[in-house]
Amino acid sequence: GGGGGGGGDAGGVDGVPGAATKVDLSEGRWAIFCERWNETLSRRPTASVVFFSGACTLTWAMTFAALSCTPAARFALGVPEIAVGWLVMRTTARLRMPLNFAVAAPVSRLFPALSRLKISPLLAVFAADADTKKRMEHARDQFAESLPSARLRQMVRNSFQASEKFLRWAEGPIDKYGLSYFLTSKVSNVSTLVGATLAARHGLDVPGMLSGWGFSGDLQSDSGLLACTAALNVGFTPLHFYGAVAAVSALERFGGRLWRDRQRELAEKQAQQLELTEVEKEHLEMSESHMAAAVVGSVAFLTLFLDLAFAIYIMRKLYGSQKKKGDVAESSDSVATESSSE
Repeated sequence: GGGGGGGGDAGGVDGVPGAATKVDLSEGRWAIFCERWNETLSRRPTASVVFFSGACTLTWAMTFAALSCTPAARFALGVPEIAVGWLVMRTTARLRMPLNFAVAAPVSRLFPALSRLKISPLLAVFAADADTKKRMEHARDQFAESLPSARLRQMVRNSFQASEKFLRWAEGPIDKYGLSYFLTSKVSNVSTLVGATLAARHGLDVPGMLSGWGFSGDLQSDSGLLACTAALNVGFTPLHFYGAVAAVSALERFGGRLWRDRQRELAEKQAQQLELTEVEKEHLEMSESHMAAAVVGSVAFLTLFLDLAFAIYIMRKLYGSQKKKGDVAESSDSVATESSSE
Protein backbone atom coordinates (compact mmCIF):
# COMPACT_ATOMS: atom_id res chain seq x y z
CA GLY A 1 0.00 0.00 0.00
CA GLY A 2 2.61 2.57 1.11
CA GLY A 3 5.21 1.47 -1.45
CA GLY A 4 2.79 1.84 -4.38
CA GLY A 5 1.80 5.35 -3.34
CA GLY A 6 5.42 6.35 -2.94
CA GLY A 7 6.27 5.12 -6.44
CA GLY A 8 3.46 7.15 -8.00
CA ASP A 9 4.49 10.29 -6.18
CA ALA A 10 8.08 9.79 -7.26
CA GLY A 11 7.10 10.00 -10.92
CA GLY A 12 5.04 13.13 -10.34
CA VAL A 13 7.81 14.94 -8.48
CA ASP A 14 10.49 14.10 -11.01
CA GLY A 15 8.18 15.01 -13.87
CA VAL A 16 7.78 18.63 -12.76
CA PRO A 17 9.60 20.98 -15.15
CA GLY A 18 12.73 22.45 -13.60
CA ALA A 19 12.80 19.85 -10.79
CA ALA A 20 15.84 17.97 -12.09
CA THR A 21 18.37 19.86 -9.97
CA LYS A 22 20.22 18.12 -7.17
CA VAL A 23 18.53 20.16 -4.41
CA ASP A 24 15.02 19.55 -5.76
CA LEU A 25 15.74 15.84 -6.13
CA SER A 26 16.86 15.64 -2.51
CA GLU A 27 13.80 17.54 -1.33
CA GLY A 28 11.60 15.31 -3.48
CA ARG A 29 13.01 12.14 -1.98
CA TRP A 30 12.52 13.50 1.53
CA ALA A 31 8.94 14.51 0.73
CA ILE A 32 8.23 11.09 -0.78
CA PHE A 33 9.59 9.27 2.25
CA CYS A 34 7.68 11.57 4.62
CA GLU A 35 4.48 10.79 2.74
CA ARG A 36 5.16 7.06 2.89
CA TRP A 37 5.98 7.24 6.61
CA ASN A 38 2.98 9.42 7.50
CA GLU A 39 0.60 7.23 5.48
CA THR A 40 1.95 4.04 7.05
CA LEU A 41 1.87 5.57 10.52
CA SER A 42 -1.74 6.69 10.14
CA ARG A 43 -2.79 3.28 8.78
CA ARG A 44 -0.77 1.04 11.16
CA PRO A 45 0.31 3.24 14.09
CA THR A 46 0.86 0.46 16.62
CA ALA A 47 2.75 -1.78 14.21
CA SER A 48 4.88 1.13 12.99
CA VAL A 49 5.90 2.01 16.54
CA VAL A 50 6.67 -1.63 17.37
CA PHE A 51 8.74 -2.15 14.21
CA PHE A 52 10.58 1.12 14.80
CA SER A 53 11.48 -0.03 18.29
CA GLY A 54 12.39 -3.45 16.93
CA ALA A 55 14.70 -1.88 14.34
CA CYS A 56 16.38 0.15 17.10
CA THR A 57 16.88 -3.00 19.18
CA LEU A 58 18.17 -4.98 16.20
CA THR A 59 20.87 -2.47 15.26
CA TRP A 60 21.69 -2.01 18.96
CA ALA A 61 22.10 -5.76 19.46
CA MET A 62 24.22 -6.15 16.33
CA THR A 63 26.48 -3.27 17.38
CA PHE A 64 26.77 -4.57 20.94
CA ALA A 65 27.57 -8.10 19.71
CA ALA A 66 30.21 -6.78 17.30
CA LEU A 67 31.88 -4.76 20.04
CA SER A 68 31.66 -7.60 22.56
CA CYS A 69 33.28 -10.07 20.16
CA THR A 70 36.19 -7.73 19.41
CA PRO A 71 38.90 -7.93 22.12
CA ALA A 72 40.40 -4.60 21.10
CA ALA A 73 37.02 -2.89 21.44
CA ARG A 74 36.37 -4.47 24.84
CA PHE A 75 39.79 -3.33 26.05
CA ALA A 76 39.37 0.21 24.73
CA LEU A 77 35.76 0.64 25.88
CA GLY A 78 36.08 -1.16 29.21
CA VAL A 79 37.64 1.88 30.88
CA PRO A 80 35.64 3.19 33.86
CA GLU A 81 35.52 6.76 32.48
CA ILE A 82 33.06 5.67 29.80
CA ALA A 83 30.92 4.06 32.49
CA VAL A 84 30.80 7.46 34.23
CA GLY A 85 29.72 9.08 30.96
CA TRP A 86 27.00 6.49 30.50
CA LEU A 87 25.81 6.93 34.09
CA VAL A 88 25.67 10.72 33.76
CA MET A 89 23.84 10.42 30.44
CA ARG A 90 21.18 8.16 31.94
CA THR A 91 20.67 10.12 35.16
CA THR A 92 20.44 13.54 33.47
CA ALA A 93 18.02 12.50 30.72
CA ARG A 94 14.99 14.20 32.30
CA LEU A 95 16.99 17.19 33.47
CA ARG A 96 18.01 17.89 29.87
CA MET A 97 14.45 17.76 28.52
CA PRO A 98 13.79 21.54 28.88
CA LEU A 99 17.06 22.29 27.09
CA ASN A 100 16.19 19.82 24.34
CA PHE A 101 12.80 21.50 23.85
CA ALA A 102 14.45 24.92 23.80
CA VAL A 103 16.87 23.81 21.09
CA ALA A 104 14.24 21.90 19.08
CA ALA A 105 12.14 25.01 18.36
CA PRO A 106 14.86 26.99 16.51
CA VAL A 107 16.04 23.81 14.77
CA SER A 108 12.51 23.25 13.47
CA ARG A 109 12.34 26.85 12.21
CA LEU A 110 15.78 26.53 10.62
CA PHE A 111 14.89 23.24 8.91
CA PRO A 112 11.10 23.38 8.26
CA ALA A 113 11.28 20.18 6.20
CA LEU A 114 11.70 18.24 9.45
CA SER A 115 8.08 19.04 10.33
CA ARG A 116 6.87 16.97 7.39
CA LEU A 117 7.66 13.75 9.22
CA LYS A 118 4.97 13.01 11.81
CA ILE A 119 6.27 11.13 14.85
CA SER A 120 3.63 11.87 17.50
CA PRO A 121 2.87 8.12 18.02
CA LEU A 122 6.58 7.52 18.73
CA LEU A 123 6.50 10.09 21.54
CA ALA A 124 2.99 9.32 22.77
CA VAL A 125 2.08 6.80 25.45
CA PHE A 126 -0.30 4.79 23.27
CA ALA A 127 -0.80 4.51 19.50
CA ALA A 128 -4.05 3.24 18.02
CA ASP A 129 -5.46 2.87 14.51
CA ALA A 130 -8.95 3.91 13.42
CA ASP A 131 -10.61 0.59 14.33
CA THR A 132 -9.01 0.53 17.77
CA LYS A 133 -10.09 4.12 18.39
CA LYS A 134 -13.69 3.21 17.48
CA ARG A 135 -13.63 0.28 19.89
CA MET A 136 -12.18 2.49 22.60
CA GLU A 137 -14.88 5.11 22.02
CA HIS A 138 -17.57 2.40 22.17
CA ALA A 139 -16.12 1.04 25.44
CA ARG A 140 -15.97 4.58 26.81
CA ASP A 141 -19.64 5.16 25.95
CA GLN A 142 -20.63 1.86 27.52
CA PHE A 143 -18.74 2.75 30.69
CA ALA A 144 -20.46 6.13 30.88
CA GLU A 145 -23.89 4.57 30.36
CA SER A 146 -23.27 2.05 33.14
CA LEU A 147 -22.94 4.79 35.76
CA PRO A 148 -26.00 5.18 38.02
CA SER A 149 -26.21 8.99 38.16
CA ALA A 150 -26.93 11.23 35.17
CA ARG A 151 -24.72 13.94 36.67
CA LEU A 152 -21.87 11.48 37.06
CA ARG A 153 -22.33 10.28 33.48
CA GLN A 154 -22.12 13.86 32.23
CA MET A 155 -18.98 14.51 34.30
CA VAL A 156 -17.31 11.43 32.86
CA ARG A 157 -18.25 12.40 29.29
CA ASN A 158 -16.93 15.92 29.82
CA SER A 159 -13.64 14.59 31.19
CA PHE A 160 -13.25 12.23 28.22
CA GLN A 161 -14.01 15.05 25.78
CA ALA A 162 -11.54 17.38 27.49
CA SER A 163 -8.83 14.71 27.35
CA GLU A 164 -9.56 14.06 23.68
CA LYS A 165 -9.37 17.78 22.85
CA PHE A 166 -6.08 18.10 24.70
CA LEU A 167 -4.57 15.13 22.85
CA ARG A 168 -5.69 16.52 19.49
CA TRP A 169 -4.23 19.90 20.43
CA ALA A 170 -0.96 18.31 21.57
CA GLU A 171 -0.52 16.41 18.31
CA GLY A 172 0.10 19.66 16.45
CA PRO A 173 3.15 20.86 18.43
CA ILE A 174 4.45 17.31 18.77
CA ASP A 175 4.36 16.75 15.02
CA LYS A 176 5.75 20.22 14.33
CA TYR A 177 8.69 19.98 16.73
CA GLY A 178 8.70 16.22 17.34
CA LEU A 179 11.41 15.18 14.89
CA SER A 180 13.54 18.18 15.84
CA TYR A 181 13.19 17.24 19.51
CA PHE A 182 13.87 13.59 18.71
CA LEU A 183 17.12 14.42 16.89
CA THR A 184 18.09 17.04 19.47
CA SER A 185 17.69 14.55 22.31
CA LYS A 186 19.88 12.04 20.45
CA VAL A 187 22.61 14.64 19.95
CA SER A 188 22.22 15.73 23.58
CA ASN A 189 22.69 12.16 24.79
CA VAL A 190 25.85 11.64 22.76
CA SER A 191 27.23 15.06 23.75
CA THR A 192 26.59 14.38 27.44
CA LEU A 193 28.21 10.96 27.15
CA VAL A 194 31.32 12.35 25.47
CA GLY A 195 31.56 15.38 27.76
CA ALA A 196 31.16 13.39 30.96
CA THR A 197 33.69 10.82 29.75
CA LEU A 198 36.27 13.52 28.99
CA ALA A 199 35.59 15.22 32.32
CA ALA A 200 36.09 11.95 34.16
CA ARG A 201 39.59 11.61 32.72
CA HIS A 202 40.90 14.69 34.55
CA GLY A 203 42.30 13.38 37.84
CA LEU A 204 39.18 11.70 39.30
CA ASP A 205 39.36 8.37 41.11
CA VAL A 206 36.82 6.94 38.72
CA PRO A 207 37.11 3.23 39.63
CA GLY A 208 36.86 4.02 43.34
CA MET A 209 33.92 6.34 42.79
CA LEU A 210 32.04 3.75 40.71
CA SER A 211 32.81 1.03 43.23
CA GLY A 212 31.40 3.30 45.93
CA TRP A 213 28.23 3.61 43.87
CA GLY A 214 28.02 -0.20 43.65
CA PHE A 215 29.50 -0.71 40.16
CA SER A 216 31.71 -3.80 39.97
CA GLY A 217 34.60 -4.10 37.54
CA ASP A 218 32.61 -6.29 35.14
CA LEU A 219 29.68 -3.90 35.32
CA GLN A 220 31.97 -0.96 34.58
CA SER A 221 33.25 -2.75 31.48
CA ASP A 222 29.72 -3.62 30.34
CA SER A 223 28.60 -0.04 30.94
CA GLY A 224 31.35 1.19 28.64
CA LEU A 225 30.15 -1.15 25.90
CA LEU A 226 26.54 -0.08 26.50
CA ALA A 227 27.50 3.57 26.29
CA CYS A 228 29.42 3.17 23.04
CA THR A 229 26.64 1.02 21.58
CA ALA A 230 24.05 3.68 22.42
CA ALA A 231 26.18 6.37 20.79
CA LEU A 232 26.81 4.36 17.62
CA ASN A 233 23.15 3.35 17.37
CA VAL A 234 22.21 7.01 16.85
CA GLY A 235 23.85 6.79 13.43
CA PHE A 236 21.33 4.11 12.41
CA THR A 237 18.31 6.36 13.05
CA PRO A 238 17.44 6.77 9.33
CA LEU A 239 17.54 2.98 8.99
CA HIS A 240 15.10 2.66 11.91
CA PHE A 241 12.52 4.86 10.17
CA TYR A 242 12.99 3.17 6.82
CA GLY A 243 12.94 -0.30 8.37
CA ALA A 244 9.58 0.31 10.06
CA VAL A 245 7.96 1.45 6.80
CA ALA A 246 9.55 -1.39 4.80
CA ALA A 247 8.45 -4.00 7.35
CA VAL A 248 4.81 -2.89 7.30
CA SER A 249 4.73 -2.70 3.48
CA ALA A 250 6.39 -6.11 3.06
CA LEU A 251 4.07 -7.79 5.55
CA GLU A 252 0.99 -6.26 3.93
CA ARG A 253 2.10 -7.57 0.53
CA PHE A 254 2.76 -10.98 2.10
CA GLY A 255 -0.68 -10.97 3.71
CA GLY A 256 -2.30 -10.05 0.39
CA ARG A 257 -0.46 -12.89 -1.32
CA LEU A 258 -1.61 -15.34 1.37
CA TRP A 259 -5.19 -14.14 0.97
CA ARG A 260 -5.16 -14.58 -2.82
CA ASP A 261 -3.66 -18.07 -2.56
CA ARG A 262 -6.23 -19.08 0.04
CA GLN A 263 -9.10 -17.69 -2.00
CA ARG A 264 -7.85 -19.59 -5.03
CA GLU A 265 -7.72 -22.84 -3.05
CA LEU A 266 -11.24 -22.34 -1.70
CA ALA A 267 -12.59 -21.44 -5.15
CA GLU A 268 -11.11 -24.64 -6.60
CA LYS A 269 -12.67 -26.65 -3.77
CA GLN A 270 -16.07 -25.06 -4.43
CA ALA A 271 -15.68 -25.78 -8.15
CA GLN A 272 -15.22 -29.46 -7.30
CA GLN A 273 -18.54 -29.40 -5.40
CA LEU A 274 -16.77 -30.09 -2.09
CA GLU A 275 -18.28 -28.89 1.17
CA LEU A 276 -16.38 -26.19 3.05
CA THR A 277 -15.77 -26.39 6.77
CA GLU A 278 -16.78 -23.56 9.12
CA VAL A 279 -13.20 -22.32 9.28
CA GLU A 280 -12.92 -22.37 5.49
CA LYS A 281 -16.17 -20.44 5.19
CA GLU A 282 -14.76 -17.79 7.51
CA HIS A 283 -11.60 -17.64 5.38
CA LEU A 284 -13.73 -17.28 2.25
CA GLU A 285 -15.58 -14.32 3.74
CA MET A 286 -12.39 -12.70 5.03
CA SER A 287 -11.27 -9.59 3.17
CA GLU A 288 -7.75 -8.97 1.93
CA SER A 289 -7.32 -6.00 4.27
CA HIS A 290 -8.30 -8.16 7.25
CA MET A 291 -5.72 -10.79 6.29
CA ALA A 292 -3.03 -8.14 5.87
CA ALA A 293 -3.90 -6.63 9.25
CA ALA A 294 -3.74 -10.09 10.88
CA VAL A 295 -0.29 -10.79 9.43
CA VAL A 296 1.07 -7.38 10.41
CA GLY A 297 -0.40 -7.66 13.90
CA SER A 298 0.99 -11.16 14.48
CA VAL A 299 4.52 -10.23 13.43
CA ALA A 300 4.31 -6.99 15.44
CA PHE A 301 3.37 -8.99 18.54
CA LEU A 302 6.30 -11.35 17.96
CA THR A 303 8.63 -8.36 17.48
CA LEU A 304 7.40 -6.80 20.71
CA PHE A 305 7.97 -10.07 22.58
CA LEU A 306 11.53 -10.40 21.24
CA ASP A 307 12.21 -6.75 22.05
CA LEU A 308 11.13 -7.25 25.66
CA ALA A 309 13.05 -10.53 25.91
CA PHE A 310 16.25 -8.81 24.77
CA ALA A 311 15.74 -5.99 27.27
CA ILE A 312 15.33 -8.56 30.06
CA TYR A 313 18.50 -10.32 28.88
CA ILE A 314 20.51 -7.09 29.12
CA MET A 315 19.09 -6.39 32.60
CA ARG A 316 19.98 -9.90 33.75
CA LYS A 317 23.48 -9.51 32.31
CA LEU A 318 24.04 -6.32 34.28
CA TYR A 319 22.48 -7.86 37.39
CA GLY A 320 24.73 -10.93 37.00
CA SER A 321 27.82 -8.74 36.86
CA GLN A 322 26.69 -6.91 39.99
CA LYS A 323 25.78 -10.14 41.79
CA LYS A 324 29.22 -11.55 41.02
CA LYS A 325 30.75 -8.59 42.81
CA GLY A 326 28.50 -9.17 45.82
CA ASP A 327 29.45 -12.85 46.00
CA VAL A 328 33.16 -11.98 45.85
CA ALA A 329 32.72 -9.40 48.60
CA GLU A 330 30.86 -11.89 50.82
CA SER A 331 33.56 -14.55 50.33
CA SER A 332 36.28 -12.01 51.17
CA ASP A 333 34.44 -11.03 54.35
CA SER A 334 34.04 -14.66 55.39
CA VAL A 335 37.74 -15.38 54.80
CA ALA A 336 38.71 -12.31 56.85
CA THR A 337 36.38 -13.42 59.66
CA GLU A 338 37.84 -16.92 59.74
CA SER A 339 41.39 -15.55 59.76
CA SER A 340 40.66 -13.24 62.66
CA SER A 341 38.99 -16.01 64.66
CA GLU A 342 42.02 -18.25 64.25
